[in-house]
Amino acid sequence: MIARMPSRRWVPVLQMLCSLALMAWLIVGVHWAELWAALAHASPLLIAIGCCVYYLGILLSCLKWRITLRVEEIDLPLSRLLPWYLIGAFAGNFLPTDIGGDLGRGFITGRATGRPLAVARSILVERLSGLVMMLVLAWFGFMLLPGYRIWALLTLMLTLSGVLACLALWRIAWGHPLLTRMWARLPARLRAALTESLAVADLYRRQPGMLALVLLISLVFQSMAGFGLWLNLRAVGVILPLLPVILVGMIVGVIGLLPITVNGWGLREATIIALLAPLGAQAAGVLAGALLGRGLQLLLSLPGAPLLLFEQRHSLVKR
Repeated sequence: MIARMPSRRWVPVLQMLCSLALMAWLIVGVHWAELWAALAHASPLLIAIGCCVYYLGILLSCLKWRITLRVEEIDLPLSRLLPWYLIGAFAGNFLPTDIGGDLGRGFITGRATGRPLAVARSILVERLSGLVMMLVLAWFGFMLLPGYRIWALLTLMLTLSGVLACLALWRIAWGHPLLTRMWARLPARLRAALTESLAVADLYRRQPGMLALVLLISLVFQSMAGFGLWLNLRAVGVILPLLPVILVGMIVGVIGLLPITVNGWGLREATIIALLAPLGAQAAGVLAGALLGRGLQLLLSLPGAPLLLFEQRHSLVKR
């Protein structure tokens, strides 16, 4: 008799339990007095600068998103994209998933433009460019940490081998009769969507400057995210060099994407403490900085809530 697989509805529950267990373990493992003292005496000036960095990062992301939308021949001003991005930030922080924000702003933008597939592609390119830059910086971070250099080199070799293998397979399969027959059996709407998407991909290939600009903005954004982590740590009295903290922040971002906990709660904090400990950082101070960053992120994404209500009311009025 084949055992039944557990229902997917238990996955969020297990993620929540993992988050609670990790957070409890981290809090119990530090001196509460030190944790509270670090948070109570946090620098208001550095916190204010961190808030400005957060919103500047959102503005940069909207600029990058506008570029990817223009590739799809959708020209929208930043004044329209910014509220939708803030709605996405609110959904991403308060929904139990890292992609909830993208789905939210994608749905609203697709409804407003009448081109949901084009909007989805623009968001996909925008997010993939950020992920690529995060992975690149995380790789440099692992190279910075002596105990992980061999794994970083191994990962690089495997990645290059995988890319070359995929390119070779694509070269062999392109135009093959079997691939042609499989293509012909696809539903007409799916074939049309894939054809359109391949044409857009070819636009990026023929305009490398556009893609390079998107990647450059992603690099600046990810560096600013690491700078925000450095500011939060410094605000609670944890003084560390800027570059290692930025690179560690990228490693934390990559590990936080693993679907083990809810929005990386507990997992990211534990990773920050583990990676910064060799640099001489105390666990209580690092945890205080990480919790400060979490709190600010939740607080600063709250403007998306009234914007979401306004957007829903506006759509109902239009109907």
